[in-house]
Amino acid sequence: MYNKFVYEFPEVIRIEPSATCNLACIHCPTGTYANPVKGNMSKELFLKIKNEIMNHNIRVVVLYMGGEPFINKDFFFMVSELKKIKIPFLKTVSNGMLLTNDIIKNIIESDLDSIEFSLDGMSSKTNDFIRQNSDHTKVIKHIKKLLDLKLLSKSNIKIFISSTQFKYLDNDILKSEKPTWLENEFRKYLDLGVLNINYVDAIEWSDMKLDRNIFNSIVDESDKVSNHCDHVKSTMTIRYNGDIVPCCYDLTSQLILGNINFSNLQDIWNNNKYLQLRKSIHEQKFYSICSTCSVVNKSKFLVLKNRV
Repeated sequence: MYNKFVYEFPEVIRIEPSATCNLACIHCPTGTYANPVKGNMSKELFLKIKNEIMNHNIRVVVLYMGGEPFINKDFFFMVSELKKIKIPFLKTVSNGMLLTNDIIKNIIESDLDSIEFSLDGMSSKTNDFIRQNSDHTKVIKHIKKLLDLKLLSKSNIKIFISSTQFKYLDNDILKSEKPTWLENEFRKYLDLGVLNINYVDAIEWSDMKLDRNIFNSIVDESDKVSNHCDHVKSTMTIRYNGDIVPCCYDLTSQLILGNINFSNLQDIWNNNKYLQLRKSIHEQKFYSICSTCSVVNKSKFLVLKNRV
């Protein structure tokens, strides 16, 4: 009955160094959930994961999920250990606030292949409004220090800024604009080819506690409902405490599919909970976490009621 939903062990593994975040972003489940998941992955648990995945053909490891990875003091130990088992591509994502000179130096000297920083909105003012407890001036200063050090080094690390943008309504029509403040701020580094900026639309994630005085959530009626989700076929997501959840969108652990402390990853990957989840998506009988997800359902864009 479930054979068609059995898959080879995934080539992409997401490991969460820390579920704790130093920010309280109002467009993120980690920042808006009443009782956010908090904690750091222990070195012992990480080594258990490493020892299991080393027997598989892993192409990518993402050291990031719901929190700020540099909160975990063992972050660079994790990078080093993963490269020992010849993981081809290691990536992380940071809000940039905790970077010190030592962390910047460690990033450049480590075997990280890619790091992505978050700066959002049409302006620096919007960024600091949305990304509460953040200060764009500090983040930009830290990123520029990192970029300057990269220019002086032989490091091949790829450095990105990921910028979440908010659509707006103009005569009941959803529109978006490309901001200029980030390009202006980082022009030198963009021209030198040591930085790239990616723009993504803000969407309403599952289990978000949105302030409806600030946001509207508008369904993209041109979007289509799908029965395909690559997350549950090619990526395994491991939270800081060993819980396995369906994907990076489950920041509040709504659906726990297993835990590496009690079962090995190979067994969890095709256990009954995973098979039932894949079957439900295929039949479009979505679990609650999937019913509001833009991967399989119509996207719900976040719109700022007042443009900041």
